[in-house]
Amino acid sequence: MKVLLTFLCVLPMMAYAQCDLDNHNTSKSSGWISCETAQNPNSSRGNGHWIMYDFTWEYMLEQMHVWNHNHPESLNDGIRDIVIDISLDGVNWTQTATMMVPQASGTSSYAGVDGPMLNTRARYVLITALNNHGGNCMAMSELRIGVADEIDCLNYDDLAGDLGHKKYYADDYINTNGIVKSNNIVHFQAHEEVNMTEGFVAEDDTELLITIKPCNN
Repeated sequence: MKVLLTFLCVLPMMAYAQCDLDNHNTSKSSGWISCETAQNPNSSRGNGHWIMYDFTWEYMLEQMHVWNHNHPESLNDGIRDIVIDISLDGVNWTQTATMMVPQASGTSSYAGVDGPMLNTRARYVLITALNNHGGNCMAMSELRIGVADEIDCLNYDDLAGDLGHKKYYADDYINTNGIVKSNNIVHFQAHEEVNMTEGFVAEDDTELLITIKPCNN
């Protein structure tokens, strides 16, 4: 599974910013550009140029791959030194890596560069650009992060308590009398059925997703 910056071309189990799996075009608008500073979600970093990714669920993150800004007339806007922070809740952040991103080639055959192996669990990834290659803005074309999550296909006879912000997979069925608290999303996926039994509560500002299909699909 791949997690990327934009989602224009979708293939089974992967999403790509372009239908070319490895190269990036030279369009100025195909990517992220920041020309004004803003308060960083990680308050310890103050104001700056940053982009934050929310993957909805917690994943085991692996290899990063970065395509820098690839417009031939503004290659200097491409990011250079970056800091990578991760978070489970979007509030508490941990620095997990730094990287120097080389300037892009400005050609349609530009294949980007490998970034660090994150090897950590997170829902949020925050990229803070410290500088660029001499331009007026901070820009990046695309980011790919590999995900390695093993799915536990369990049957739940009595799924109770605080269900958290989580996805539950089952071979056959899920029976739950648990609580979905405010601002959380819970996703149940079972092959046969999902039953909300007596005592089940979904508070205001929650989202409940139910999918009936085999666990590993």
